[in-house]
Amino acid sequence: MKLDDYRLLGGHMDYIEKIEDILQHGGWHKDGAPTARMLQKNDATNHWPFMYPPMLG
Repeated sequence: MKLDDYRLLGGHMDYIEKIEDILQHGGWHKDGAPTARMLQKNDATNHWPFMYPPMLG
């Protein structure tokens, strides 16, 4: 969407960021979002989901 159209539609102009900054630092990083993926294992004592390996691993 063009910037002018976004402005005319009432877009939140204070939240616009350059794509270069997002690619370099990660989106929403200023709000505390992580900048890298983290792999977390399920607790072995937690039996949910029953007898199935993690779907995203």
